[in-house]
Amino acid sequence: MEAGDNGSHPYPLPNWVDPALIKQGQEFVRQNFFSVFFAHFISLIFLLSYTPVKLTLLKTQETDTSFKSLRRYLSTLLHIKLWYEEDLLTPTGKAAEDAYKIRKIHGAIAKKFHRLGYSIEEENNGHSDPVSSAVEEDMKRGTIDDLPQSIMIDNYNTFKNAPVTKQIFVSQLDMAVTQYAFVGFIVMFPTVFGIWGTENQKGLQGFQHLWAVLGHLLGIEDKFNFCIPNNLDDRKKQRECILYKVILPEMRFCNANTVTLWRSLINGWSLTVPFLSFNGVLLFAIRNVAKFKGETVAAMMNVYDRFCYSFMCVCFKRMDCYMVVAILNFLLRILVGICQTMYIKRYRGSQTIAVTNV
Repeated sequence: MEAGDNGSHPYPLPNWVDPALIKQGQEFVRQNFFSVFFAHFISLIFLLSYTPVKLTLLKTQETDTSFKSLRRYLSTLLHIKLWYEEDLLTPTGKAAEDAYKIRKIHGAIAKKFHRLGYSIEEENNGHSDPVSSAVEEDMKRGTIDDLPQSIMIDNYNTFKNAPVTKQIFVSQLDMAVTQYAFVGFIVMFPTVFGIWGTENQKGLQGFQHLWAVLGHLLGIEDKFNFCIPNNLDDRKKQRECILYKVILPEMRFCNANTVTLWRSLINGWSLTVPFLSFNGVLLFAIRNVAKFKGETVAAMMNVYDRFCYSFMCVCFKRMDCYMVVAILNFLLRILVGICQTMYIKRYRGSQTIAVTNV
């Protein structure tokens, strides 16, 4: 097995692909459009803490300002939206062609970085940063070091043994971590993002299968594709392993580089989305998603930060009401359309790198 993408063509699709489940997953996204894309936004807070993703973004210099970050992640959002709405089953489908194009872009980036001699080894950033110190302090008080043995040992070895070296960018582990960011948080914590009800529980199965297919198209080998429907119990443990043994420990020891990417992401989106503040979003990620108390981060918040955090919490608690869900879905679709016109089309001829490091 190659440490990164082995370059094999994704078609014909493997036997485990279920067209009915793909449609079920796409319908789930349609019905929970706001929740799914807000979850993707929050997942980037965690993904930007993961060293290979962080270093790739720093080296490409595509997200070092709020506006550049907004443009990049709007492009990412539109790619993923296309995958959620168009044909993935045939090689000539819009979604299938787009996903394969993104896979080739990521492969080209990995080869370029290898040719230039880059390594997955972060340069020491000695600048003291109060935010990273606050995050580390809050996560010291949590449960990362008190995990069940079932999470800590057997499943971690699956990913630990993936052949990754300091010269490999976009490894199988990197792709699995990125896949987790886009699907794992939603599957593991649906109600945190306002996804309620037994009907949505069935939809989550389709959503997970949708990402199994997307993972295959983007170059994840079946062994590392935790969304594949066989051995669901093992896949669940693999999700927990990625979160508790890879993502959260990386976030716990974040630094000034991480905070820079966080600020660009959140401040960029706050240009178009109301009631987003840096500290408010960070506390939501730490307290509501990662399940830490976040007392140190909370102490840094001002009145507006607290309002933004409370507004997010109230929104998702009220999304058990169909009318609230429908209104938020409609507003976000309108916002995406406006942003596409204002930002993406303006830069149609510029380089676009979508889907952070899948």
